[in-house]
Amino acid sequence: MKIRISVIMVLILVAVLGFIAYTNLFREVPVIYTSDEDLFKYGSLGTEKSGLPFYVWEVFPQLFPEYLPAGADGMRPYSYFGFIWEDGRDIPIGLSKKTIGFPRLGVNCAMCHTGTFRTQPNDKSKLILAGSAPQFDVQAYQRFLFKCVNDPKFSPENVVNEIKKNHDLSLTKKLIYRYLIVPKVKNALLEREENVAWLEDLPPHGPGRSGLGLLSLPLGIPQEDTETVGGYDIMTLWNAKAHRGQPIHWDGFNTKRFEVFLSASATMGAVKKDLEMDNLRQLEKYLDEIQPPDYPFLINNELAGKGQKIFVENCASCHAAGHANVGKVIDIDLVGTDPYRLSSWPESAVKALEEWSTEEEYDSIFTHFRKTNGYKAVPLDGIWATAPYLHNGSVPTLMDLLLEPENRPKVFYRGYDVIDSLHVGFVSDVPEESGYKFFRYNTSDIGNSNQGHTYGTHLSLNEKKSLVEYMKTL
Repeated sequence: MKIRISVIMVLILVAVLGFIAYTNLFREVPVIYTSDEDLFKYGSLGTEKSGLPFYVWEVFPQLFPEYLPAGADGMRPYSYFGFIWEDGRDIPIGLSKKTIGFPRLGVNCAMCHTGTFRTQPNDKSKLILAGSAPQFDVQAYQRFLFKCVNDPKFSPENVVNEIKKNHDLSLTKKLIYRYLIVPKVKNALLEREENVAWLEDLPPHGPGRSGLGLLSLPLGIPQEDTETVGGYDIMTLWNAKAHRGQPIHWDGFNTKRFEVFLSASATMGAVKKDLEMDNLRQLEKYLDEIQPPDYPFLINNELAGKGQKIFVENCASCHAAGHANVGKVIDIDLVGTDPYRLSSWPESAVKALEEWSTEEEYDSIFTHFRKTNGYKAVPLDGIWATAPYLHNGSVPTLMDLLLEPENRPKVFYRGYDVIDSLHVGFVSDVPEESGYKFFRYNTSDIGNSNQGHTYGTHLSLNEKKSLVEYMKTL
């Protein structure tokens, strides 16, 4: 009897392994995107093989509601971390779904570059595409997943039973999820948790911010070379054609945009052989043309006209197209803002990333990364929709940015998407809405300094109002 049972188990194992080999190697279902916007929101960059199985991802909130943020009751799954759902979709914007043997999820640019805004609290949120994502908290999302897989309830049996509430599973698929997929998910997330464990001793980034993802690659950078503390605001991607030739990122650490696309895809889990190069090229064209949204309130044109003159005299040299410093890196000693984004990217990382890309056999070796000593003077197109301000998002509104640093808000709330039409930014003094708590940003935390960038602080109150009115038009 024991021999017979052993033979049966071997046959089952062979069948399962044969099925896995077939599905992984041969059964990839192509995905058709109806438009460039659809591609941006839901398109594959090639990250699915290292991503989460869709069926498992679905059941995390069902199995572990106790780990969701306060006030999440009644919200659509994962929207409490800032994911944005559209009607008729089974995944939020920023995730791609592809069947490679079984349905898998990847991530794409839209996850961190799609935001929302409301003109009034009772309004329905509108999308801001290819901008930043001031409502999305990637760190809180990751921490939720880590808590789930560390819970004893996250067992293959429990997960499969929960999946069966949503989907019909054949016996073969039950075995695959029970013995292969669920254990692999747990191991992968535990490994990821170990890799970012050092972040637990630092202040959380909060919504709309991230750490430097390239440092998650196995570059072998000595820990003493980098001060990876604090977060930085997610940058906009729109109107890229107008910004062509400018260095990339807050510190201008690369001068070739497609290299940044490739390296960003790598940090999201894509490996060279899986990259969706056609999709990446199409996205590059889409980002060349997409424009920031227009300011959603009426603009006082007379006041804006006065503000334009003030802008030309005080701001244009660094922030208006065609002027001397726009898009250039301004030395940290001149701009005076928080230094930690600079100190997180050391000189040793430049050579390490080039060597890594060579080992990974990228067609174009990453040779355009560099170390700088300042922050980029960014163009201000769509500036109203990019709050909070400065590279680390430490100043909530444009009017606050024009205050002397010691008079800027020291504590405010991030994640609320209602526009502050008076000061221009998002409303930042509301701690919660319908029980959902927003992120409390403290400028005294390491990496969160709101100092520096004192340009325009000398203006009179009326001049500042005129200047901000003009910036609504950009």
